[in-house]
Amino acid sequence: MPPSSRAGRAERGDDDQAVAAMGPQEGWLTEAVRILQQANPDLAAKQALIQAMGLINISTQPVCREAKKIPKDVSSAIAHIKKLNDSNWHTWEPTFIDCLQRVHNVKEILYGTIAPGNEDYDEDLDKALVGLIHASCDNSPDSHIDTYIVRGTDEEVQLGSMLYAKLKKALTLNNAVKLAGLQDHVHTVHLFNHDMVRPGRELDSIWNDAAHLGKHFDKDLKKSTLYCCTAHDWFYSNAVDALKTARPNCQYEEAYHALAKKQQDSELSGHIKGAARLATGPGSNVNQAPRG
Repeated sequence: MPPSSRAGRAERGDDDQAVAAMGPQEGWLTEAVRILQQANPDLAAKQALIQAMGLINISTQPVCREAKKIPKDVSSAIAHIKKLNDSNWHTWEPTFIDCLQRVHNVKEILYGTIAPGNEDYDEDLDKALVGLIHASCDNSPDSHIDTYIVRGTDEEVQLGSMLYAKLKKALTLNNAVKLAGLQDHVHTVHLFNHDMVRPGRELDSIWNDAAHLGKHFDKDLKKSTLYCCTAHDWFYSNAVDALKTARPNCQYEEAYHALAKKQQDSELSGHIKGAARLATGPGSNVNQAPRG
């Protein structure tokens, strides 16, 4: 999902003018107001609108070259956003970026435009970003991080989430997996009779189980613990994501069935290799529709 453009934003007027001024952001603004009111039923619509616009308007503040650290209020805002919509973390990437705009070079370091070795690279800031992502994601044994699925080196580009690339980096920081003696297993899912619901559930449960390990992923295990899929197995992945984005209340089961019906004449061959469960017992999520 590309970062939202903030160019030419109108000054805040009354509520209607403010929403109209958002242009493409109106949908996000409406959703933010809804979530804020859902979290706090006593919050008036006008106040919720002001709070939602406050998050957006963070990015309009002038960049301060001396500001190298992430302000506490920004960290709190991001953590709050993550808490409100933790099963759709990728949909909040633009907000994440906007909250960090006032920190010098933060966007460039997050996206990898400024890499280690560049004179503008700030190692402390890079570490702070990784820490912030960790703090904003619940990696406890009970967490469910329903996010994009990794096929290989081109997956982040295909799904448009550079933030996820950074999150993946955060999940591969040390070798605690080896030290814990955890073994990796290969899990294979075959598509029979165009049944996309079952493998869809299975894939999400596998990723959730892998995500439980959080920062304990090891670089040497990355290829085997993250999905390594062939392209034709994933012809439906973007379509399902699109359905979920367009209809947030749409169940995964409904999305998979809708796509299966559309593609019922297609050849479904190949296999999907993924990481097996590493942190939870068997069957913990297999028979449950993924959250989202």
